[in-house]
Amino acid sequence: MKTMLTIILSLLYSSMFAQVSQAAIASLKGTRDHGGKSTTGIAEKAPHRHNADFSWNSNTDNYYSEEKLKFAEAAHFKYNFGGNIFINPPLGNGNELPSDRQGILDGGRWDISIYFNLNDWTTNDTADLRTQIQEIKDSLSLTNISAISYRGGDDEGARDSLVWLKQFLGGRNSTANIPTDTPTSLYNFYGIVEGDTLGNLINPDTAWNVFRIISQASTSRFVNGDGWVENDSASTAANAITSATFMLETAQKRGFYRNFTHLHTLFETGVKDWRNGYFGFLKNHRDSISSNNYFEYSAGYEEIIEYAYARDLISNTSTSDIGDGIRLSLDFTNNEDIDPSLIETPVSIVITTVGTNLEGNEIICTGCEGIRKIATDSFALDLKIPSDLSQKTVDISHHESGVYYDFTKPAITSATLDGTDLNVTTDKATIVTAFYGNRNGEDWEIEGTFRSGSTYQTSHTIDLSAITPTAKDIRIGVITKEKQSILSSPYRF
Repeated sequence: MKTMLTIILSLLYSSMFAQVSQAAIASLKGTRDHGGKSTTGIAEKAPHRHNADFSWNSNTDNYYSEEKLKFAEAAHFKYNFGGNIFINPPLGNGNELPSDRQGILDGGRWDISIYFNLNDWTTNDTADLRTQIQEIKDSLSLTNISAISYRGGDDEGARDSLVWLKQFLGGRNSTANIPTDTPTSLYNFYGIVEGDTLGNLINPDTAWNVFRIISQASTSRFVNGDGWVENDSASTAANAITSATFMLETAQKRGFYRNFTHLHTLFETGVKDWRNGYFGFLKNHRDSISSNNYFEYSAGYEEIIEYAYARDLISNTSTSDIGDGIRLSLDFTNNEDIDPSLIETPVSIVITTVGTNLEGNEIICTGCEGIRKIATDSFALDLKIPSDLSQKTVDISHHESGVYYDFTKPAITSATLDGTDLNVTTDKATIVTAFYGNRNGEDWEIEGTFRSGSTYQTSHTIDLSAITPTAKDIRIGVITKEKQSILSSPYRF
């Protein structure tokens, strides 16, 4: 009997020792249990691309002459922010399409998307609407144009019937209140509950769903043009500061800050000129972001919305050991029945390597679009969503120096004029836009642009023969692949 008891105790002890040993080995290798899933390291989807603190976009719709947008494009270069133009298809309303629309896209600082007034459309047939959208895209002669947005359909019943727009990754743009001096009228964070107190933001991960994207407009926070006293510089300056305060509240809650401004109404010769005010608006925002050490994801309106669609397709993230590295796997669930083949924007996965065999190391990722190094042992990996939503796997391994996105601003190393050719070199691969205006003019007094094309490189030659460059101020806008930009002081050749 004693022998049998000894054997039983020995077997129990061996079994317990084996379990403890396996747990100890797992701990040493960095394997942890997260909700019943065995993972190596910790991997989570980021609320915003690159795991930014918040997303930011300022947008406008149709404009009616080139000079009424050039100043704003220069401002966005100077203060390093993404912008967006909503183009209303010509449905007999007399709207003028921007002649430089492809140049604007090639310039890299602004995106263009199509928007539709739903009151002008009578079809709910997806295939029919898709055909009409493609015809309009073709008629615009644009490449790389974003998905659609919409306006109109303001009542709740109409919104409920518009969920089919998700099949185009659509979002809502304008039909918004003109700003007033009442602060709450300027709030429009994503995540706000319909009918709830303005500014009451709930968890973006649970609130920013397809319905919110479809039902919430990009409201005005700066000057909309028609709702302000002409040449009231004091009000526009005050509102630029106020809007930056609202932006900081959005950042604190990891929201999506949106501003809609009718840029074409900010300037009318001899009547009003708020171009300087728009520069002040962007400056206040950039200064507020910098002083609070925020990192924003500033891109086209549709790109930011597209990211949300992509992010919400991910149903599970898991990691496993592969020798000296880590394999990251993503699983997807299409609860909203969207078309994943439309998604071009990568989704960011934050991985923490503390306690893994990559702890303390720089990394490289095979199968990723790029990596942002957030801090030691913390990285945001960019991955494309498979069009068939099959499981996505990428391999992360040690690298001597790491291969990461570079979010530092570019620098112009030389700018010379050879006849009427502007030669520009930069310290990293860039796209260049030359803004010209009268001698000794202000930054916002822009007359037009010349472009280097859409190829990122360090050496550029731009033909300025259409003007007399020695009689003009030439400001050079430079942007990198990571969408970091500058605007130079005026060159006077």
